[in-house]
Amino acid sequence: MIPISFLKVKNFQAQRSLEIELGSKVTSIIGSTDKGKSSTIRALVWAIFNKAPHSDLISWGTNQCDVEIKIGDDTIKRTKGKSTNLYSLNGVEFKAFGLGVPDEISKLLNMDSTNIQNQHDSPWWFQDTAGEVSRHLNRIVDLSIIDTTLANLDKLNRKKSEEKQVLEKQLETAKTKRSELAWIKKAQTELETLVSQNFELEKLSETRHRLSECIESVKRYSQTRKTALRAFKVGICVVKKGEQWKEINKQVKTLEKSISDAFYFKTIVSKPIPSLLLLFELDEKAKIQKNRTKMLSRRIDDIQAAKLNIITLKKQLQESEIRFKKEMGDTCALCGNKLLQ
Repeated sequence: MIPISFLKVKNFQAQRSLEIELGSKVTSIIGSTDKGKSSTIRALVWAIFNKAPHSDLISWGTNQCDVEIKIGDDTIKRTKGKSTNLYSLNGVEFKAFGLGVPDEISKLLNMDSTNIQNQHDSPWWFQDTAGEVSRHLNRIVDLSIIDTTLANLDKLNRKKSEEKQVLEKQLETAKTKRSELAWIKKAQTELETLVSQNFELEKLSETRHRLSECIESVKRYSQTRKTALRAFKVGICVVKKGEQWKEINKQVKTLEKSISDAFYFKTIVSKPIPSLLLLFELDEKAKIQKNRTKMLSRRIDDIQAAKLNIITLKKQLQESEIRFKKEMGDTCALCGNKLLQ
């Protein structure tokens, strides 16, 4: 606690003007009767505790009294007049404080009645009982703060210990979960690899499709050339080709159903992977579907070739019929009978 180092009193009861320096430990005020000793103490008490004496504060013939206290580097001033009643701390005024002392000033002073000995008080502590002395010491040192602090520290320690145990359990649980979920990183890497491979597969599939179309075009032109060369030699084979066409038509229907199934399975295969847990199972299914897709692709190629072959055969059949009728005329060369139109 910082001691009061200076006291200035102006127009307070018997003290018209007084300035004294106070000791750092104990200050005793002595003097003849009616010289203002009690007024000085009352002025100090009034400034520190805001406790006014029963008699008038302001000296007779004046309008305002002031008590100024210096504590450390701070200056506290208490002022009262006919229209003035305030405290000030380093020039900052406090007006609405009631019967108490503003908190800023009370905390700075940090004093109670134990710190001041009045003129008619008994010698300090010498006539007090041991219990009263103990209470005085407790009020000065505030031993209850130690007990309260220890109790609070003990309570805080228990609370922190409980929190530590909870956090340790949570840490162990987190470590266990972390070890259990260690496969996710590997699975993520594998998934990224599969996605990359799937992207490459789609690119290769697109390239294969383009190449397949080119090859098919080459085959179609080659087949057309061969068919054109054979067309001049085909006659009776037209009927057999017609029967073949019927058989191929049946196969076409069968293959069209297979194509429909293939597109259905292709749709299933092209769907995004729904879950990591089904990844390996879907991979196996994808391999099976991939093989089936290859087989169906070959069948589709055969169907396309068969369709082109059928179109060519139909055209050849028509041309052969026209040529046959043209060559045979209206009469059969073998029997001489007239042919039916």
